[in-house]
Amino acid sequence: MRYRVFDDPFFDKQPAMDFADELKAPYHTSAPLGFGASEPCGEYLTLWRVKLCPEFPDKEGLLESAYLDLREFFSSCGILISKDGVPIYTRICDTSCREEYKISVLGDGVYILSADTEGIRRAIYHIEDEMKRYGGPYLPFGEISRKPFIKSRISRCYFAPPSHASNEGKQNELASDIDYYPEEYLNRLAHDGINGLWIGASLHDILPSDVIAEYGADSERRIKKLREITERCKRYGIGIYLLSVEPASGYQNPIFEKHTELHGQRGWGDYHLFCPSTAECMDYIKGAMRRLFSLVPALAGFINISTGEALSACGSAEELVCPRCKKKYGTLAGALAAVEGAFADAIKEVAPEAEFISWTYSQRVWKPEDVSESCMYRPKNVTHMQNFEDFGEVIQLSKKRYAFDYWLSYVGPGEVMERSLKINKERGIKTWAKLQVCSSHEISTVPYVPVPGILYDKYKAMRKEGISGAVTCWYFGNYPCLMGKAASELSFEPFPKSKEEFLLSLAKIYWGADGARVARAWEMFEKGYLNYPISQSFEWFGPMQDSPAVPLHLIPADLPMPSSWLTKNMVGGDRIGECLLDGHTLDEAITLCEKMSDDWHRGAEILNTVPTFGKKEREEQGAVAKAIDLLFRSGTNVLKFYRLRHTLGICVDDGIKILDEMRKIAEEEIEISAALARLCESDLRLGFHPEANGYKFFPEKLLWRISELKKMLAEEFSQVERRISLGEAPLAFYAGEGEGKVVREGVLSAFCPEGAYRQSDGKVCLPEVGCVRYGEDSAPEFACQFEAEYFSEPKTSVLYEEDGGKVTLTFTLYDGIGDTLQIKPEFHLFHPSGHIYLEGGVMNIPEQKNYSLLRDALRERRAAITCEYSERKPEGVSGFSIANTAIYKISFMRDAFSMSEMEPFRLAISRRGRHNEELELADRKFNRLIQGEYSPDSFAIFIK
Repeated sequence: MRYRVFDDPFFDKQPAMDFADELKAPYHTSAPLGFGASEPCGEYLTLWRVKLCPEFPDKEGLLESAYLDLREFFSSCGILISKDGVPIYTRICDTSCREEYKISVLGDGVYILSADTEGIRRAIYHIEDEMKRYGGPYLPFGEISRKPFIKSRISRCYFAPPSHASNEGKQNELASDIDYYPEEYLNRLAHDGINGLWIGASLHDILPSDVIAEYGADSERRIKKLREITERCKRYGIGIYLLSVEPASGYQNPIFEKHTELHGQRGWGDYHLFCPSTAECMDYIKGAMRRLFSLVPALAGFINISTGEALSACGSAEELVCPRCKKKYGTLAGALAAVEGAFADAIKEVAPEAEFISWTYSQRVWKPEDVSESCMYRPKNVTHMQNFEDFGEVIQLSKKRYAFDYWLSYVGPGEVMERSLKINKERGIKTWAKLQVCSSHEISTVPYVPVPGILYDKYKAMRKEGISGAVTCWYFGNYPCLMGKAASELSFEPFPKSKEEFLLSLAKIYWGADGARVARAWEMFEKGYLNYPISQSFEWFGPMQDSPAVPLHLIPADLPMPSSWLTKNMVGGDRIGECLLDGHTLDEAITLCEKMSDDWHRGAEILNTVPTFGKKEREEQGAVAKAIDLLFRSGTNVLKFYRLRHTLGICVDDGIKILDEMRKIAEEEIEISAALARLCESDLRLGFHPEANGYKFFPEKLLWRISELKKMLAEEFSQVERRISLGEAPLAFYAGEGEGKVVREGVLSAFCPEGAYRQSDGKVCLPEVGCVRYGEDSAPEFACQFEAEYFSEPKTSVLYEEDGGKVTLTFTLYDGIGDTLQIKPEFHLFHPSGHIYLEGGVMNIPEQKNYSLLRDALRERRAAITCEYSERKPEGVSGFSIANTAIYKISFMRDAFSMSEMEPFRLAISRRGRHNEELELADRKFNRLIQGEYSPDSFAIFIK
């Protein structure tokens, strides 16, 4: 019996986000461990008593927060501020860029020099860090001079709800009365070097429009809050950027669908796009930007996802088909550039210092020549942002893998960024990187992943390529932490001479004299993390986010793997191949994850030898490292458990021995869940996923998982042991018992018509038929007669044969020339593979353009399957207008797919064209990233 529950039982039982209160607490509470206990080597100035001399001109009072922070730091460290103390001056001087600063430590005092308030701010924080590194109120004599090469460092609020439409009904932060930017939280971000934050919003929510009168119904309240946020953040040197996908198409925007005068080509089905060839479209864009920056003059910029996430104007699609845009702009690149230029020009009219950033998120799906052309067309007042790692090639276990989207475990740059940089540098276009500095989709249920050595390599490459800005997070990857601090340190010149020097310098900020051991732990973490399986499916549907909270299924449940960024999907999916597809084999994934887990564990053991002495910054880093250690061990166990289950299912080894190994894994998982529950009780951040805006695991859920594992051990193991003792197949699912359609070397013709539905008693029913379905001139009774006769038998059949390890499948499409047969294969049960299409007399296994993971594996797939095609006139087949019949015979050797001799396989088959049929009616269909429309119910199992 397949699993019928698709929603997580804890979706409506989320804990409160109490960790947000910790972010509001004072940043400085006590002196670092051992502060001032011993004096450093060399010549230095001692500052137990200081005198603050703020002489830098600051009419707006922007440095008040920095001066207050410095006073609180001195107070927490026991440094006395007095009139007779060592003077610390802040003064103005000429510099070459914003945030550049100099610190001169002389015998008569400390001199902080900069041309702007933000240089002074950065210098003040640097002095605090230096004292932490030196273990006391000591600064070495001499001069420190620093300036940023990553001048814009933009993050996002860690606990604000997502702004996109699939945020499970949570209110956009600009429409909420909740304060997501308390003072001490901003202080933490400023200490981490963040000088910008993005806030997601749609223009049709926050702005009225002269072009679309229905827009901006709630604008006044949202604009008021946006102004308040920008003014408050400005006091911490943080600019606010609005992020959106504009001009918003008809996708999730029904108002636009009514304005046909603005419509261009269609995209994503029936949604219309804005047509930039119309004057009204350009008026809308320019009017919106002028109004926005007039209403919120302190806004630092506008980040537009010009391609991806959703569609906007005609130039945001993968292909330009709009005839008007073709005529006016010629190419896809021209249409995109026109929209970018309209945004940038309008912003510069009102706010010359503000930036327009065009984030071409999904250009990995564009043709390479189109990506290059768009860089050639881009106006020079546009800042171009590209995903840093996208479409990167990575060698893992001697095979090429592809890093799509953004990654922390892969350094980059990827091919899309490299292609863009080549032209941007030639044309002088400012280039930013979109990357993740604290965590990425690989694992985002911890506040950060402590691998600063990987950031060293990323920022070294960014510096080399002349990248000048970075958005360092999506909805996740933005917790104030050592990784954010690392990214800031690496954004300034002089760049650290070596990774070892950098790691030690960073570690000393948090761990003082114990920094060397911590740096060694970070090196082990990095060594392990670089083995994370590079596959979009593995990070989106893999077990590393929350495996200690998921049940395991010895008896197959055929349950989809949950999306890593949602809390709604049912946990404990056992269709383990969904996180692999044709990117890695299960054995390869286990090998990589074992390396990752083992090295991480060694690093955690090193860190565990460093005492915390009750210091919060030490305790939180220890908790994060331990949590990741448990998650990696558990995720690897999940992969091993389902490898063993598959071996058990296909009966290729001693069943009782396999069960014993699976029992040991389940028992270890009980221990891991209990250990993680204890950690979660003391660290309220663990388990929280910012994009889900909720917890993927927490104590109550972890304890529930323990009970589910114990139930499985008691009930499912006993049931399987009984089957083995009776000489039956250990797992009934693999024997096709009670699992819908089963084919045992013969003909299958039990296809169902499209539009049929399954009643609660399991019967298949047909919808009522009206004459309109067959044309205006057809009589209703004729239509009903046609329906009855047509569906008296299916128009598709499959013949399954085997001989000497060769599988042959003959698909006969009666009245089928011109129809398409789509086959979704599982050559190994619960392991989806690339879709096969039979159409026009040929077989095709296409790459998926949006999130293509397969590539080389698909080429191997095509080579391993042969296809023969023929046509004939059928005899004795009922129906109207029967024409020639299409016959496809595909064959493959079991060895080519590493299938054992008796191993069953599954196919989901659907036919589209003149006759639309399904192999098996799905109880529930849904769309999933990468796989598209999908249901595990729609398969038939083929058994030799």
